[in-house]
Amino acid sequence: MVEIELAHPLWVSTFVLVGLVLLKYSGFMDKVRRGLGFAVAAVVFWWLTAATSIGFWGRPELLQAASALGVIWQVIAWILLLVGAFLVASDLAKAR
Repeated sequence: MVEIELAHPLWVSTFVLVGLVLLKYSGFMDKVRRGLGFAVAAVVFWWLTAATSIGFWGRPELLQAASALGVIWQVIAWILLLVGAFLVASDLAKAR
């Protein structure tokens, strides 16, 4: 049985996309446009992590390469999300 933990890249990307939808309906979307591109790019890298792990699923000889690539994609995604969060925070501070 496959266990999906809460920090799995697909869950994290789903939560980020739900946050973007909530921003849209709260009316803040126009004020924070600059940082949202970084958040969406982070989601793409989390999807890339999931696709890499699924693509190497049946190849035990490539398991180390798959996990190394997964770590690299996740580090890039978290950096992009942090940059986006800082840009959104600075945009919201200017909006007041």
